[in-house]
Amino acid sequence: MSPVTNKSIIPKVILFSFLLIGILACKATLYPHTMYPLKHRSQNHRLTDALYLQMLDVGRPAGSEKYADKYLDIQVDINSLLLKTQVRDHNTDLLVMVQNLQKMFVQFKDDHKAKTVLTDADIKLNMMQVNAVWAPLLLAEKALKRQK
Repeated sequence: MSPVTNKSIIPKVILFSFLLIGILACKATLYPHTMYPLKHRSQNHRLTDALYLQMLDVGRPAGSEKYADKYLDIQVDINSLLLKTQVRDHNTDLLVMVQNLQKMFVQFKDDHKAKTVLTDADIKLNMMQVNAVWAPLLLAEKALKRQK
């Protein structure tokens, strides 16, 4: 048997120290289920989609006053999502996406009020643009949920 030397102990102590520091430096943060409102975001997307599909189903140009309540409900939901996203940690990308969605939706609502009537082409264009903002938002939310 060979005697224990300082040369064989030092690397083991250093390796053990790094391992211990690495383990102690890890921090797991658990978010409540409500901080990942994917179901809520998906429901908001469906409400927006339903609004524009209903406008298309009417068969004649859509007047803004008929849809004022729906616009209001969707805008309140988007504002709520914005607030929830603002208070969440590590949310920079999601926050920008929700802010863009909010600005776009408010612009479309205001345009509808100003024009009073939207043509089918306007409705389809608005619907495509809103869906184009919702898609990456829902994907980013799913990715965050998987990291959990």
